[in-house]
Amino acid sequence: MRLILLGPPGVGKGTQGARLSQALGVPSVSTGALLRELIASGAETPLVQEARQILSGAFVSDSFANALAFSAIAGQPGFILDGYPRSLGQAEALERFLESQGVTLDAVLLLRLCEEALGERVAGRRLCLGCGATYHVRIAPPRREGLCDRCGSRLGLRPEDDQPEKRRLRQQLYETQTAPLIAFYQGRGLLQEIDAEGLPEAVFRKVCESLRGLI
Repeated sequence: MRLILLGPPGVGKGTQGARLSQALGVPSVSTGALLRELIASGAETPLVQEARQILSGAFVSDSFANALAFSAIAGQPGFILDGYPRSLGQAEALERFLESQGVTLDAVLLLRLCEEALGERVAGRRLCLGCGATYHVRIAPPRREGLCDRCGSRLGLRPEDDQPEKRRLRQQLYETQTAPLIAFYQGRGLLQEIDAEGLPEAVFRKVCESLRGLI
């Protein structure tokens, strides 16, 4: 199964990607997670410096994003892409890459959420500052307020995503750069829209229903 998850920042792509990964037995490839892994490596290379700029709000260049994604999915029997592609240029490059591998996409899932609910969901996201586990103060809270269930470290906002000014920038970038992919994948008969309102379990049931016949 080869899937792309589309949707604005905070809509729940990472949560649903992880659930799909477990259910289908294929890797969920998040460009954000790959960038954080690069930075956590501690190396001071041009690649790491560019990763820092991207997580500070700069839009990732097509060449950088393509190289990052292709290296993660090459040779994989299936995958779930979260956060890639983010532009028409990246989508076209992915199409050519998959064609060179002799495979095609199975579906592109567009997660939709009204602006008010999206703002509430983003504002409630929390990240473990120790191990990187993710939580939400309402939807998926930790057992002990403010502390990670896994390692006990303190929870905080994701610095690259959830600060208000960075949220606005990422939303603007999504609207100008990524939203045009909706028409691109509609034209290829791959797009399926999912109402992302509700708890993760309920949204996952909608996702599975949309994939019935493919799984």
